[in-house]
Amino acid sequence: MTAFALPPVIVDYDAHWVEVDLRGDVAQWAQRAAAEVLTRSGEPARGADARQLAKLFAAAGSIARRAQDATISLLLYPGPEFGVRAIARFCPVDLSGQAGDDAWAGLESIAVVSLPGQEPPEITGLDTAAGPCRRVRQLIADGDQPERPVSEHLAYLWLFPDYGAGVILATAFSDLVQAGRWRPVLDDLATTGVTLRQPGE
Repeated sequence: MTAFALPPVIVDYDAHWVEVDLRGDVAQWAQRAAAEVLTRSGEPARGADARQLAKLFAAAGSIARRAQDATISLLLYPGPEFGVRAIARFCPVDLSGQAGDDAWAGLESIAVVSLPGQEPPEITGLDTAAGPCRRVRQLIADGDQPERPVSEHLAYLWLFPDYGAGVILATAFSDLVQAGRWRPVLDDLATTGVTLRQPGE
């Protein structure tokens, strides 16, 4: 039986993403992150735009920090014309004593939002740099009215038996049009950006 150990997951993300500091002062982190993003895009790192972006990052970063089980949180920020589109959280899961199908089922039970009357999730297998992954896509209707809003919840699941663990990358979109537009960016992050540090690295 493999005891739980935190998998050494590495996340290599592109310019769509901003990593949230989960431990330091959120306002100071937001100011630094805003300055870095503006500098990268060739904009002045000071002034009204920098203050506005820092305020946006601070608000989103505060929300990201509410997930106490997250080890990494990223903001999907494609640029000023879009704002923050989503918050993606990487959460390790203790699967010690579980293996194979039982472990996958345990991960899926955590990832799936269980509500009465919901359609079953769409589960897709993905080949990723970190190994086999399952993408769980679920549409969640809010309320019981005929014209109720529908959100999309996405979770990417990895199983790491050598560590008695799994990892879930979770996010959600409140608008299905936005979900369709930005889901490929999440898929790219999951398939090419997530790796496992090898011994000796």
